[in-house]
Amino acid sequence: GIHKVYLTNSFYDDLGPNTVAEFVVNPSVKIDPAEGTVGTEVTLNGYGFDNAQAVGVTLFQGEVKKGEKKTATANAVGSWTMTYTVPATPAGGYTFEVGPANTDEIWVIKYFKVTPKITATPSSGTVGQTIRVNGTGFASEEEDIEVTFDGEVRKENITADEDGSWTADIIVPIRTC
Repeated sequence: GIHKVYLTNSFYDDLGPNTVAEFVVNPSVKIDPAEGTVGTEVTLNGYGFDNAQAVGVTLFQGEVKKGEKKTATANAVGSWTMTYTVPATPAGGYTFEVGPANTDEIWVIKYFKVTPKITATPSSGTVGQTIRVNGTGFASEEEDIEVTFDGEVRKENITADEDGSWTADIIVPIRTC
């Protein structure tokens, strides 16, 4: 909100009408990290909000809502903290839109980039064992994805779903020397 900045002397005397200036504190938000994979827990810290202000945060890709609105309440000094877990979404740029909890009004926009990630289950095993490889954060309906094992293609022509996720099973190959 609006605050007044005063010029005073050591006796706190009023030095006249030209010794007062207004300063407006605008709300701001910091996020950490600014990029990550699906499932990343993003910490949002808000500053400069009204005491007890209910704040809503939603993740968007362009005009498309990608996550549920989460809410927080500013403390007595106008600050709040929230953790937002990135849902299953395709790779690319996103925005965290921050505003009053019960409206679509936007006060602050912060940018976040979703990056691809794969996991293999189990993480160790034997020759001939099947490994399930899961991919997230790829482009929506991305095609021609390949899974390799030590540089050798083991599964090809994989297509991600609309959320950029896919699954493939491969077998641990027998190696000859």
